[in-house]
Amino acid sequence: MAVETNALRGMAYLSKALAAAGGDTARALAGYNGGISLVGWDSTTWPEQTRRYVRFGAPIYEDAEAGRPSSPALDEWYEKLGVSLCRRAAGQLGL
Repeated sequence: MAVETNALRGMAYLSKALAAAGGDTARALAGYNGGISLVGWDSTTWPEQTRRYVRFGAPIYEDAEAGRPSSPALDEWYEKLGVSLCRRAAGQLGL
């Protein structure tokens, strides 16, 4: 799948999640990560992976939406999780 196609499909799904969540960013990200049905769940019942995704993703989304030139939330995610994920992906892709 082309990068552009993947990005467009991801954005379409996020848009659907935002609509289902009534514009609530955290719930939309939960729906994006774990499936649209999670939008209606009590957040304490979300799977741990989804809670972590929302914990890091919501502030990153808010920084981007506000047009901030940098994101402390993105920096924190990268330091705590992103570095290892990127290294693993690079290894699997042979980069």
